[in-house]
Amino acid sequence: MSKFESISQIISLNRNFNRTLRHEFHALMQDSGFTFQGRIP
Repeated sequence: MSKFESISQIISLNRNFNRTLRHEFHALMQDSGFTFQGRIP
């Protein structure tokens, strides 16, 4: 595997992780009864 391929793989993993984390965080906030409307896109 070339260096470029491994870098792009890390970037895509990181992007997926961030998306999951944001979703989890949003769900956690709603479960806790907090609403930050207009703050979290």
